[in-house]
Amino acid sequence: MPTIYLGSRNQYETEVSDEDYAYLMQWKWNYKVSRCRNGRKVYARRGGGRDKKTGFAKPTILMHNVILARMGLPKPSDVHTAEHADRDSLNNRRVNLGWASPSEQSRNRNRPSPIKRSAVQDGLGPIPF
Repeated sequence: MPTIYLGSRNQYETEVSDEDYAYLMQWKWNYKVSRCRNGRKVYARRGGGRDKKTGFAKPTILMHNVILARMGLPKPSDVHTAEHADRDSLNNRRVNLGWASPSEQSRNRNRPSPIKRSAVQDGLGPIPF
């Protein structure tokens, strides 16, 4: 599964589907740290900041929204946002993405938490400490 590194020093990495990798590599991707109820999440993004010539704010484009658009999944309504099925905000594979309303995301948030990637060492199970 292809990986795209985020940030000027490759601070984070995101997983994407094979069919999206070449398209997404047209741009330099950065990251956005977002605080949430359960701590923080890191999202792949491009843009943001200020245009050096005009001083106007540049729009932030989140990678998961680009992938959902490429999948041909229109946003059902203005209240819907992208949802990562496994709740790993850096897993941007197609099988992991979809649209959800705030109430749907709230229900999904209460499910038992899956094992985080950082807690698994080479597929051998939890890191012993």
